[in-house]
Amino acid sequence: MKRRALVAGSVLSTLLLLAGCSTLKSPSGSAVPEPDSLAGAETGVDTAAPEQPRTEPAPKLDQKQHTTARTSGVAQVQRLALMPTEVRETSGLAQINGHLWTINDSGDDAVIYQLSGDGRRVHKQLYLAGARNIDWESLAVDDAYLYIADCGNNRARRAILTLYKVALDALSAPDGSRVGYETGTFRYGQRLEVRASDSHNFDCEAVTAVENELWLFSKNRADGHTDLYRLDKQAREQAVFPSRSYPVNGLVTAADYDPVSGRLVLLGYSRQRLFGHSFIWIIPLSKKGDGSNPSPQWSGAQRYRLNTYAQWEAISWDGPGRLVLSAERSPLSDTQLAEIRLDAKGEPVANDADADDPSLW
Repeated sequence: MKRRALVAGSVLSTLLLLAGCSTLKSPSGSAVPEPDSLAGAETGVDTAAPEQPRTEPAPKLDQKQHTTARTSGVAQVQRLALMPTEVRETSGLAQINGHLWTINDSGDDAVIYQLSGDGRRVHKQLYLAGARNIDWESLAVDDAYLYIADCGNNRARRAILTLYKVALDALSAPDGSRVGYETGTFRYGQRLEVRASDSHNFDCEAVTAVENELWLFSKNRADGHTDLYRLDKQAREQAVFPSRSYPVNGLVTAADYDPVSGRLVLLGYSRQRLFGHSFIWIIPLSKKGDGSNPSPQWSGAQRYRLNTYAQWEAISWDGPGRLVLSAERSPLSDTQLAEIRLDAKGEPVANDADADDPSLW
């Protein structure tokens, strides 16, 4: 029955797209205001003013990138578990020492959740005292810190965005503890005016750690590309500029980097209002001999359409051969964890295992 339900969800994807993936729902199902409407007063933005024509330069799009999406096939998504009700708006995932952590986006407290081994329960909640969850949208992790990106910007009203850094050692605190953290802020340096808009390139839901940088991939509602911003992990304040733009042909909702395979994954959904679909891009990174930071090797990127449509919001590598992703609650599905299996070449493979088999987790 569960597999038939997933198939039905794919057939009914139109309904979810018509509902609008950026609209938040209360537990009763009624619409609530977008989170960045709260940030206008905080940043001094005139949210009633229409957007003015942008004069900032566009990020560089290499000529060889002017190509239609290279759809390589279909990635089989296997559901693992229905997630606990505490995280019905799951928006980020991070694998840390064999444990899976997640967050909610706007409307929740400033809290991070460690899931149980099977993903069905919350094992631990830790609080960032004094922090504010305006629109938490992504988690990233390196050898020392868990990064929480408060970067959601649905209608482009926010001028200043926030990064929280929690030391990995602090995550061993008992359930219910308050943990210390560091705070940094950033803004889009090429953005000359901050005006409300429904079609813009200054939203973000995808941040990942790549060596000594944080990579931010924008959710471009205006052109369907994604812009790569490279953030300094140590900076308290910074203005960031796009280093490259990539034609992902959709809206990116998550990113993660696997240092073992050297692959980057982007998760997202198409811009079409009718017959929409979810997708992943798997992108190798090229390293230079001079020791400088790697870059996405777009010529080797492959796009895969997901066989199951849901409001997929987060993705995390669990070793080079497995991707774990989560979907928030929507009209078509409950909050859920799922996986995509990959072969040695990094290509998705079919998974015929039982969705309730605990060995999957």
